[in-house]
Amino acid sequence: MEQTRAIIIHESPNEAEQLVNSLRNSGQHVRSVYCDSEESFSDAMSGNSVDIVLARPNIPSVDIKFVIDTIEQSGEDVPVVVLADSRDSVAVVEHLKAGAVDVVSVEDLEHLQFAMNRELSNLQERRFKSLLELEVEEVQKRCQLLLGSSREPIAYIMDGMHIYANESYIEIFGFDDEEEMECVPIMDVIASDDQSKFKDFFKSYQKGENKTASFTCHGQGNKKEPFDVHFMFSSAEYDGEICTQVIISLNVMIHQPAPVQEAAAEPAHSEAEINEKIAQAKSQDPLTGIYHREYFKTYLKDKIVAADEEGVASSMFYVSVDKFTKLKDQYGLEIWDQMIVQIADFLKDKVPEGSGFSRYGEADFCFWWDSGEEGKAQKFGEQLRLDVENYLLEAGDESASVTLSVGITFLRAGVGSAYDIIARGMKACVSLQQEGDGNDVRIYRPPANVEQNDLEEGGASDSLQKAIDNNLFRILFQPIISLRGEEFEFYEVLLRLIDDDGKEISPDQFLDDADTANLCAKIDRWVILQSIKSLASRRAQGNDTHIMINLTKQSVKDASLIPWLGVALKAARLPKEVVTFQVNENDAIRHVKQVKEFVEKLEQLNCKFSISRFGGGDGSVGLLKHLNAGYLKLDVTIIRNLSKGDNQEHLSEIIAKAHDKDKLIVAPFVESAGVLSTLWQLGVNYIQGYYLQPPMRDMTYDFSQGQ
Repeated sequence: MEQTRAIIIHESPNEAEQLVNSLRNSGQHVRSVYCDSEESFSDAMSGNSVDIVLARPNIPSVDIKFVIDTIEQSGEDVPVVVLADSRDSVAVVEHLKAGAVDVVSVEDLEHLQFAMNRELSNLQERRFKSLLELEVEEVQKRCQLLLGSSREPIAYIMDGMHIYANESYIEIFGFDDEEEMECVPIMDVIASDDQSKFKDFFKSYQKGENKTASFTCHGQGNKKEPFDVHFMFSSAEYDGEICTQVIISLNVMIHQPAPVQEAAAEPAHSEAEINEKIAQAKSQDPLTGIYHREYFKTYLKDKIVAADEEGVASSMFYVSVDKFTKLKDQYGLEIWDQMIVQIADFLKDKVPEGSGFSRYGEADFCFWWDSGEEGKAQKFGEQLRLDVENYLLEAGDESASVTLSVGITFLRAGVGSAYDIIARGMKACVSLQQEGDGNDVRIYRPPANVEQNDLEEGGASDSLQKAIDNNLFRILFQPIISLRGEEFEFYEVLLRLIDDDGKEISPDQFLDDADTANLCAKIDRWVILQSIKSLASRRAQGNDTHIMINLTKQSVKDASLIPWLGVALKAARLPKEVVTFQVNENDAIRHVKQVKEFVEKLEQLNCKFSISRFGGGDGSVGLLKHLNAGYLKLDVTIIRNLSKGDNQEHLSEIIAKAHDKDKLIVAPFVESAGVLSTLWQLGVNYIQGYYLQPPMRDMTYDFSQGQ
């Protein structure tokens, strides 16, 4: 049974304990914190994850209104049930008006059980809804990054005006940038001879029931001669607004109408055949000829209905070409398009017929499979991955090999919407590419919760809370050395947990548990305080010292951190821009909206921002359009593989693009003079690693030896 984390506000600790025991004996799995004052309640709220508050109303040291106001100010969703001596109607109404969800007689255990079950069920639904909203937002942000980097010309229009266009679309019509393209009427990119026909078509499309339509005509760009263009229109949502998506294909010919004949000729095809061909064309991706994403979503909905009605499990595969942006840049758009067509044809022959095989993104494909057995699905995905790895693509005079990442999720009764299923498959697939080079198969697993018996018996959550309470963490400092003559001292702050034997444990061994137990933000604050104290002490000795502090996603999403940080920085009396906060690229992509807001507020506190593990994914450079990062700390895999293949060229491109945007590059994991020399030649700004100095407990590195 799921555990309930409760705060009990009571005048008597013995009676509070009796209440908890009665609830446990009746089947409620309750873990409680006892409070008898407003101060103890505030501490309990700030230091614990809470599901429900059970409060006695007539305790002189705790006012019910204070309890409810404190919960509201914290931003937490925690219901309050008042345990009254009697159900006086006037008092009941007052408590409900104040924000309590129910008023229960302290003697009526059965009523209390019903109230708790109801509120906990409602709370679970609200939290699940919030989780889904976050997942949707994360997928939308990734889609936005992919949209911006796509070579397929895509735009969104509202009321006949462009509200967004990616670089490929802007380039086709000869505009300089997105700002110049914004608010340009769609009519202005249609050649004058075709504008009347397009106007009639677009009016008809907007009034019609069909969500997709296409129109072939002559395009007219900014300072460009007319050219053949095929527009595909579909209903969409952009930035929360209902609008129309426009995708362009240039590989078309404008067919002239056949001459009028004196006698009516017999039609070459029946009306039914023509309608069938039109319907087929509307569901096809124009480049590859396979189904497109809108078709697959509709197709998958039918499979979900079948799973709900028949109870038969099946699976959905989300397949993505690894490092496709690099391949596209290497071979050019024309060759890349030919390669995508070959990949689509190759995969189409490998997947079963009737699978709805579709192109879902620029280099992404989806299909359904009729087996819901994990072993079979894993084996099929592995064989598909291996077949593609051994396949040689040939386009023009070029040849290339590619690899795939394969994400798998399952369709079972009550599994959710088509959007949910595709998002899960995408998440499994993308995680492979973000964690390494891809070329693997992963089944989607929902995030695991901490086991309840672990909480009961002093598991990960209690161990980490004990470490916080007993100061069992330690911060270390590793120098970041300038290769370009910067004269200030620069250190990254690194966290370690000290075990019972006095040994240091690195964060990768405990941060997942801390995240599950919602303790990351608390640990981050401990690190910040210790780091600021050490920095203030070091600067008081006359040293021009700067530090870089790592933050988890929990802190970035914590609205109370910035005000708290402002107070801490002010108390330390530190000058401007000596503290940099760092978030890893994966968290920045998944929570780009929250990170952007966080960075803007950091700037108001005169702090800098850095992205770590940069360059490990395809969306790295695109992320810089959204986040103002002063430093970019490279992914360690880039440094480790520096001598392999064309990785130096790849790094050189990253550095050039970063420097164009006035970003400074930090290279970690420098463990030899040879690597240092290569990084200097490529234009890296800062280096860090054991070759220079391992993390130390004090800031003792002699920066003058590197000048």
